[in-house]
Amino acid sequence: MIQRKIILIMMMAYITGMYASPSFYIKRLSVIAKSIELVLPDTLKPAQDYDNVWTYKGRMLRVRTNDFGDVVHIGYKLFDHQLASHYTPREALDFIERYALEQDLDIDKEAQERKKLADNVKCTQGSLSMLAKVTPDTPVTIDKIEHRKFRVKWSLGAHVLEFYFPVDYQSIIGANTIELEEVFERNIKRVLPIIDDNLLVDWENVKVVHSGNLLIANEGTYLNDSIRSDIFLKENSVKRTLILDSKMPVYSVKNILLTGVFPDEIPLRLTIDCYGYRKKQVDDISLQQFIGLCQLEKCEMYVGIKTYNPEEITAVVFALNREMAYNHVLSVRFPLGLLQGESISVTGTVYTYIPLQNVTEKFFTQDLNN
Repeated sequence: MIQRKIILIMMMAYITGMYASPSFYIKRLSVIAKSIELVLPDTLKPAQDYDNVWTYKGRMLRVRTNDFGDVVHIGYKLFDHQLASHYTPREALDFIERYALEQDLDIDKEAQERKKLADNVKCTQGSLSMLAKVTPDTPVTIDKIEHRKFRVKWSLGAHVLEFYFPVDYQSIIGANTIELEEVFERNIKRVLPIIDDNLLVDWENVKVVHSGNLLIANEGTYLNDSIRSDIFLKENSVKRTLILDSKMPVYSVKNILLTGVFPDEIPLRLTIDCYGYRKKQVDDISLQQFIGLCQLEKCEMYVGIKTYNPEEITAVVFALNREMAYNHVLSVRFPLGLLQGESISVTGTVYTYIPLQNVTEKFFTQDLNN
């Protein structure tokens, strides 16, 4: 995939470095903090790993914030700083540390959820009670079977603790479908849209294939050959630039949907298709904010064009997070008057955090309502 130059923190609308009070990414973390009487200061900085400040029952805690400044993790410090800062996906380590801490808690309201979570953890050597002996210095290996499960294995002297847990985003994050939909809505409003292609990619150094007078970058497919990540460029004696031309609407719309690059913000009338056959309208956001949020979540972007006529293009955007095995799927109607300078909104319906096994070609072939 094309490597972004942009520093992700630049994409945040509300980061100031100081917050009136710490916010929790999900409700579960607020419950944990209350249970262990963890009082966090109002000076937590975005994208910070606090692993040498607080303790619980004599064990060091790790508290981590995300790029928005939310508290995104509370757990026992089980991994050294070097491993924790370099391992991807970081959410897997967070799950293990939070899970170990939750074994020491007695939260009545969370009892059933913890049982469900525990049922997803399969211990194959030793017992989970051995987590109490794990420290950041304990030798550990972590393996991932793509899209299926993680395996963690500690060597505790003559004994071994090994367990598996599935690559299931809801369990790993600790939030159900409804809360994840709320998280998506909250986050998309906080992303600062980036529209300048020079901020996003060094197009001069992107590998391309030539097709006539076109340069095609980042060639790849998803689900079928019609759903692609191709980005179309033109080149002159000075530099390469994205094609954004009303005379080349299909190439231009694909470029916009994959990168968000356009001279202006594009208003997006977005409907979130919610759990329980509910629909939620999100106002006052832009297409660039949706794309920016997907980039922040390290998603790969793919686009399939469904229909094309002189008035509009309909398309489906797939934002694929391979590490956490989920997709966002956005079905959009893109009025071509936008390419001619008209002030028009794109309309779309998004399905958020869909497990990979639930994403099929039907999302592209069916007639999705927008």
